[in-house]
Amino acid sequence: MRNISSLGSRMRKLRSSRGWTQQRLAAEAGIGRAAVAHYEKDRRRPSLEMLERIGRLFDVDIDWLLTGRPGRQFDASDLPQPVVKFSSRMEKDPGAINTEDYRAVPLLSDPVAAGAPLISSDLVEEWAWIHGTQVGRRQGLVAIRIDGDSMTPLIRDGDIIAIDKDDVTPPGIFAVRADEGVTVKRVKVIRGGLLLIPENRDYEQRFLELPRGRALSDVILGRAVWQWSNLTGL
Repeated sequence: MRNISSLGSRMRKLRSSRGWTQQRLAAEAGIGRAAVAHYEKDRRRPSLEMLERIGRLFDVDIDWLLTGRPGRQFDASDLPQPVVKFSSRMEKDPGAINTEDYRAVPLLSDPVAAGAPLISSDLVEEWAWIHGTQVGRRQGLVAIRIDGDSMTPLIRDGDIIAIDKDDVTPPGIFAVRADEGVTVKRVKVIRGGLLLIPENRDYEQRFLELPRGRALSDVILGRAVWQWSNLTGL
């Protein structure tokens, strides 16, 4: 293939050559459509694991994805840094990463439902060290594990997402208190409450009444701003 100016434009060219939408590529790669959009606009670099996955989908070399020049021997600086490392403690050396480039985000021990709500604990299971390019300057971050499939293919069972507790204004995807538990859904404000919208069409939308006098922050825990999927073995 000829040289195309950036990794994002090369991904876009590959996708268009198949006649795929961004949603189709997201489903095939096991990630969210928003991540595909960020990759194609060069706002975020895929991890090495994701580059390998995309390369297999389109039968192209990682060399070409990264550089546009097939057969080139790239050095380590060409490879994206890992987007996340997990550590049992908020320690200074969770692995072979420069911690100055990463944010230590607490990962709660109880999963959060993307289906029927579950009670979320404030206990920290471990720490997710997320690369700063993934979450920007957001401060009020908490990582939670998803249990359920109502948000597939956008968010899968077992995925980990980070929510920003300082951002509670819909529309968007949020962690929401419901039935004495917490669930993750796409949220819209409508008269008298919130509409909780699943991505999986096997699940129904739900109206959550917001009693008069209650603030959004009483019900919405935070916006989903980052996602990690374990693609090992796919």
